[in-house]
Amino acid sequence: MFNLCVAIRHQGYAVSVEALAGHGSDALARVHIGQPLPPTVNDERLFRAIPLRHTNRRTFEDRAVPAETIAELESAAQAEGALLTVVASEKKKEPVADLIAEGDRIRAADPRFRRELAAWVPSQSYGQQGRHARERLWGSNPGISFRSSSGRSIGEKGRQRKIDS
Repeated sequence: MFNLCVAIRHQGYAVSVEALAGHGSDALARVHIGQPLPPTVNDERLFRAIPLRHTNRRTFEDRAVPAETIAELESAAQAEGALLTVVASEKKKEPVADLIAEGDRIRAADPRFRRELAAWVPSQSYGQQGRHARERLWGSNPGISFRSSSGRSIGEKGRQRKIDS
């Protein structure tokens, strides 16, 4: 969702996010595209970084994260309406790990999550069998269409289209 908001700001529009979790829908949030707003230097920097980002699930170095870096991360989280809590004590890490494992079990049992995961996992990861399973769920080319709050189409099947105000 962060990348989507960055891309909308890069295109020159204000953006806001409405949380929908717990409202009986598969959707977790609704993104509202607002009025035209020139992107900031930071918006442009973040947009250029999108293709460079990736998930790293490897082990990190066994050294402390500098306090200055933690403060920057806390500020960045707060700017996005989130709270970052650093769990440094070994005594507190185990209960947090237990909560994460329980959340993973609950999520894995949810068929909606498994459908979403199937949509995000590249078909090539599972060869021909994976491609057929994905096509049964989504069709051969599901496409995505985005609309602004006024109903204007801003993207279709992964392509951007200019919005006429």
